[in-house]
Amino acid sequence: MPASDLRFVLVRESSSRFLPAIQTLYEAAFPVEERRRFEQLINLLQEPLMHLQAVVQQNVLAGFLIYWELDNNLFLEHLAVKPQLRGQGVGQHILQWLLQLAYDKQVLLEVEKPTTNLAQKRIQFYQRAGFTLHAHFNYQQPPYERNGQPVPLLLMSKQAINTTELSQMAALIREKVYEAFYS
Repeated sequence: MPASDLRFVLVRESSSRFLPAIQTLYEAAFPVEERRRFEQLINLLQEPLMHLQAVVQQNVLAGFLIYWELDNNLFLEHLAVKPQLRGQGVGQHILQWLLQLAYDKQVLLEVEKPTTNLAQKRIQFYQRAGFTLHAHFNYQQPPYERNGQPVPLLLMSKQAINTTELSQMAALIREKVYEAFYS
């Protein structure tokens, strides 16, 4: 089945039939410190800046992405593809869809440092789509919980960006994606 047969379904309701499969993939694809508790994510479905897109192929979940519209920027918080579909162009198709949606907006995302084979593959996946790794920029993913610990990650951007702009974007992400939802 070609990746072009994918369709994108915006999930705004906790009754979405895709949420159980999204939860399973979300919790398997991301370490606990790099994701929200799923009930927190459910509570954000109506948040106008956050978008959870189910990526569907033949009415079955193939993957998902979570992104935030922040001023004239787009922050890709999570992107995951079901393991049996990886390596078939599904992830690239999802990313191309997002980049078309973003049009001329800056797109940023977080990645793990390239200390493992899997982390290196993820970075290369985004680099093939034209993203730049900002290894020189000291970035800490803010914790998802008020008293949690930050996670040392790296930022990648689609368009050229300098250190001052990276700092401004990191502050905006911290404020709008993380700290705004501390309870």
